[in-house]
Amino acid sequence: MGHHSFDFVWDFSKCMFSCCVECWYGIATILFGFWIALFWGIQFGILAFQNVWICSPIFKCTKLNTECIRHCCNLYLGCCLTPLTESCGGIFVKFHRDRPRVAEEKPPVKPKKVTLQPPIQAIREPSFMARNAHKSISRQLGLFLPTKPNKVQDRGISDLEW
Repeated sequence: MGHHSFDFVWDFSKCMFSCCVECWYGIATILFGFWIALFWGIQFGILAFQNVWICSPIFKCTKLNTECIRHCCNLYLGCCLTPLTESCGGIFVKFHRDRPRVAEEKPPVKPKKVTLQPPIQAIREPSFMARNAHKSISRQLGLFLPTKPNKVQDRGISDLEW
């Protein structure tokens, strides 16, 4: 069953604990509360003063002074480094990390017998970029002439008048 204390002992212990806590908290607050509040008030006042009158103007000044450097760096990166990285990307575009590794030892490949044939001229459709580049160059050189509208042809105006 175990041993049990009398109920009045627990009630008296609780009362003594509560009274001691309140008494010592009150005494400590009377003796030290004012000084601790003064200390923390001064600390937060100094911190607010530093942020408003020292740190913020320094950050604004630094931002204004480095704006020119940032602009120059962006120009350099855009003019010099971007074409270089795009070229390197164009070189390495065919390499993929997700492809399986090729076996190191392969059987030797027998060369095929090559016969020379006359060259065949293939007609290739220009790519989208090539078509747009051609249009852009034509416009810049003044070679782009708009097609005649149907209304002009219907009125019987000759090519010379157009």
